[in-house]
Amino acid sequence: MDTGCNFDQCKFPKEEEEVLRPEELLKKYHKLKDTLNCEIEVVVSNFEALLENKEIKEADLSIKNPCGVLSELISGIPDRLKKSILQEAIEGRLVPQDPNDEPASVLLDKIRKEKARLVKEGKLKKKDLEETPIEENEKPFKIPESWEWCKLGTIAALIGGFAFKSHEYTSSGSRVIRISDITENGFINKNVVRFPFTDKLSQYVILEGDILMAMTGGTVGKSLYVKYLPEETMLLNQRVALIRPNIVFTDYIDYVIKSQHIQGIITEAKNSTNDNISMGDLYNFPIPLPPLAEQHRIVEKIEQLMKEIDKLKA
Repeated sequence: MDTGCNFDQCKFPKEEEEVLRPEELLKKYHKLKDTLNCEIEVVVSNFEALLENKEIKEADLSIKNPCGVLSELISGIPDRLKKSILQEAIEGRLVPQDPNDEPASVLLDKIRKEKARLVKEGKLKKKDLEETPIEENEKPFKIPESWEWCKLGTIAALIGGFAFKSHEYTSSGSRVIRISDITENGFINKNVVRFPFTDKLSQYVILEGDILMAMTGGTVGKSLYVKYLPEETMLLNQRVALIRPNIVFTDYIDYVIKSQHIQGIITEAKNSTNDNISMGDLYNFPIPLPPLAEQHRIVEKIEQLMKEIDKLKA
């Protein structure tokens, strides 16, 4: 498969399982696939011989370790390849940089001006203008010169859910979204709970384009990019965080959050807090920010490659 990408000299996060370069994973996949196909051909041939009353060894009627081979083929290599692609993307190695792109530093200035405008209009508080710079030891890898490191709280509004009381849920009203109601693929429309909407709940209304994240429990760190709302008004419950990017391309931020870079930070945080992350943890997520035009090119390339990888599972 020709991806049109240069995957040489790439660096990936350390994991218990070795993370190979994308092209190495593809070679390994095809080698295993060829091995399995050969073994299947031998078994089929031997069964045909058996039907013709020819003598063959009993051992020749079984595939050697089929479960191990199939497991690596179907669930191992393709998924690891997706992780590698995302890491390539957020390091600026997936698509070439264009010197004509407006640099990310200018994009950050625009975000700051937009936030200042919203403060004047009373839509944000002055504290929302505060920024904590990224320290050098918080930068886990190098990024292109036209990119910038920033914290998630600088480029997105972060909202924690409302503490609804379960005994106050009603049979009618606005739907309340709990951790158990979301997966990475969408909302779970079973065991729906509701609450009467009032103006004080306006800040907890979920909008299309938001990213939701579980902040506690066994699925802490799972996220949902809300591309479609099954109901007009849906409210955010406690321990579900809402991430609402400002000006930047939400699709790109969604991929950064799903990358091993951010998921590794979440794992470290939850291991030290009994499966919990805080709003402060979210705010401090270090985000590698490309120029806006490059964000779109990166997302386009990721989606193209993910479709190709999914074909490996077919």
